[in-house]
Amino acid sequence: MEIQEDEEDSDGIFEDGFSDVSDDEVLYDKDGNVMSEEDLGKGLREIMEYHMGKLREKLDVFTTLATTEEDEEQIEDEEENGEDEDKMV
Repeated sequence: MEIQEDEEDSDGIFEDGFSDVSDDEVLYDKDGNVMSEEDLGKGLREIMEYHMGKLREKLDVFTTLATTEEDEEQIEDEEENGEDEDKMV
C-alpha cells in the first residue's frame, strides 16, 4: 500500500497557512528584533502552559459532572431499593 502525502505537506505548508521554517532561517518578532531559540522556547512554553491550563479546567468540569451523575444514580438506586423493601414488608 502506498501512502500519499497531501499537497500541503509536500509544499511545507501547515493547516493554518504558515510555511515551514528552515533551520537556517532568521525569525523576527513583531517589533523587528531577531528571535533566538530561547525566545522561541519561552514562547512555546507559555502557549503550552496556557492550553494545558484550559484543558485542566475542562477536565475538572467533566470530573465534577461525572461525580455528580454517579452520586445521583446512587441516590436513585437507594431510593428504589428502599421502595422495594417497603413493598415486601
